[in-house]
Amino acid sequence: MHADWNTDDLISFCSSRESKRLEDFLAVQSGPSDHVSFSVNNGWKHSSIKLSIPADGHQTSEDLAPTFNVPGLAHRSLRAVIEGILQSPAAESFTLHPYKAYWRPSPNSAPEQIFTETFTADFFIDEYMKVRQMPEIDGIENVIFGISIWSDSTHLTNFGKASLWPIYLYPTNQLKDIRGKPTCFSESHIAYIPPIPDEFQDWYTETFGVPASAEILRFLRRELFMAVWLCLLDPNFMDAYLHGILS
Repeated sequence: MHADWNTDDLISFCSSRESKRLEDFLAVQSGPSDHVSFSVNNGWKHSSIKLSIPADGHQTSEDLAPTFNVPGLAHRSLRAVIEGILQSPAAESFTLHPYKAYWRPSPNSAPEQIFTETFTADFFIDEYMKVRQMPEIDGIENVIFGISIWSDSTHLTNFGKASLWPIYLYPTNQLKDIRGKPTCFSESHIAYIPPIPDEFQDWYTETFGVPASAEILRFLRRELFMAVWLCLLDPNFMDAYLHGILS
């Protein structure tokens, strides 16, 4: 306990009051329409996704199909997230030079190639060799930064419909035993996919005369997922993917 600790300082302290003051402060900082957790000050952007809507028995081109906007996509710049990871202290332990690993079952056995990490895989090494042939900028060595993506819809409560559909990013240059530990905070949240809103069924019925079938809803969820990726793979990221990042 710190030498300056004094219980008298807590005589008038009220945790609920101070929590409310903190929430009010963060709400002002993030703006009236911006959730604190997804504040623009933390690098989050907010977008809506336009979907072309099909209907059973209606044939038309996708360009002429009715469209519906799905609001509420919270996402971050992939390039900014990657640059942040590379500038973090954890990057000092990343493996930037891939290699092949071998194992001998016995001293007289032929060596067998084993795959324990992404950076020991043949495809990773092949891509690394291609990058090594590219011209260096200011004498800085070219290396590969690998990412692994994970996503799954998560039900938040035992009752009700509250759920989240997050997309996470993991650096595969980091040992999997390290990035798999929750205490290492290796994952980066890059997006939260919004659900198709309840009012969609009313809009669909008004537009086509019948409610959307289960098959239509499944199709639209797939389309929504792909549209989110089109948003994440923006020109800024694609420039880094094709030409690299000087970090």
